Amino acid sequence: MLEKALQSPQSSRKTIAIIDFSVLAEAPLKDCTIAFGLHGARGRGAHIDDSTRHLLRGLEEMHASDLRPAELKQARVAAMVELHAKAGRPATARHRLGALNRLYKWLMSVDAVGSSPTASVAQPPPPRERSNVLSAADIKALWHGAARLASPRAAYLKLAILLPLRRQELADLKLGDVVFEGRNVELRLDGSKTKNGRPFVMPLVGTAAAIVRDLVDQATTPDAFLIPLTTDKPFSAWKRLGEQVTRETGVRLAWHDLRRSFATEMAEHAAAPFAVVDGLLNHAASGTRSGAAKAYHHAVERTPKTSAMKAWDSIVSHAAADGSWPRELAADNVVQLAQKGTP
Repeated sequence: MLEKALQSPQSSRKTIAIIDFSVLAEAPLKDCTIAFGLHGARGRGAHIDDSTRHLLRGLEEMHASDLRPAELKQARVAAMVELHAKAGRPATARHRLGALNRLYKWLMSVDAVGSSPTASVAQPPPPRERSNVLSAADIKALWHGAARLASPRAAYLKLAILLPLRRQELADLKLGDVVFEGRNVELRLDGSKTKNGRPFVMPLVGTAAAIVRDLVDQATTPDAFLIPLTTDKPFSAWKRLGEQVTRETGVRLAWHDLRRSFATEMAEHAAAPFAVVDGLLNHAASGTRSGAAKAYHHAVERTPKTSAMKAWDSIVSHAAADGSWPRELAADNVVQLAQKGTP
């Protein structure tokens, strides 16, 4: 039975249903984690992989990989959470604890264990909300510094500036995600490739469209990654890439800063309504998709999205060339009124 639990699920639900997962009570926690990832975890593949990584690393930190489920005690879990919280890694602590909690909920549901060691362990406070927004000078430094990177990484960095995708969404794009219709080109992602599980369309215009066309023309196989950061597996060397970008551009870049900067500068330039900007960010729980809109509004909105992406292409082009935002030029052209009492 344990061997069945550690095998990939079959297409038949009946086959999975007859597996007696209670045998996991005598299995080491590392095997329980593998079985959970295969049969118990829910969500997109990337989310399941992330949870599995947190579980395996957390078990190693607690020296609990070879313990049976009932042998893991609350004190070890609390010590692991405190270790990361005190080291200034509250997000890691929360991820580890959350993954462990989901594992034990599943083990309890299949009668492999009677209680969870996570039940009384308090989560540390969430990390402070990040608010960093890049300046136009940062955009210029990143854009020109890209020339000093290897060509796939240069293309990735430029597209990360131009397209408000999440870093892994951009890295995982395949040639099949790019659709050409006449002179128009767009990204079409099905729900398995987005964080919120919903299909997503993003028009590509200007410089982004040109970069993507070049990448498509250079591709060697029809199922290749659009940006060849790797050949056969998802890109994961984010720390090394971030260090290289900082070294070559002088900008300490957190990848999410690019999405935040897109939203901020689109608003500062009054370039598109927030609902359109938010749609391009593809958030899961947006205030623009609540109430009646959530039930009735299912339009792709290609026309407003295309207009917004053209505006962003123009904004980025100006920042990359001059190190300033177009809105700053408008401000410079305003004649200040003389203060009262001055000539």
